[in-house]
Amino acid sequence: MSVTRHRRVVVRMCVGCRTRRETSAMIRVARRGCDVVVGEPTGRGAWICLDSPRCVEEALRGGRLSKALRMPISPARLAGLKDSLRLQGQAQYRKQKDSDDVGVGSI
Repeated sequence: MSVTRHRRVVVRMCVGCRTRRETSAMIRVARRGCDVVVGEPTGRGAWICLDSPRCVEEALRGGRLSKALRMPISPARLAGLKDSLRLQGQAQYRKQKDSDDVGVGSI
């Protein structure tokens, strides 16, 4: 008798568009001390959709990320975060896309 294990799917809400998605399709932003770090697994965090630049804009604009992290974020740091999120999102999207394409051409 074989035992089938089901992998638990973790779902979080995007602070930009407020939709719920699997964490594999999102980027985590966390508070570390007085700084904000992209991809940090620990600390007070917030999730932003990976494939949507609009979500990043919405999260940074209007103070949604500040509110989620419970700390003020300076305009200079917001600009740096925007670039970091864009680069991290592109890299993670490519990695996810490559793993989806594995075995596509094989029969």
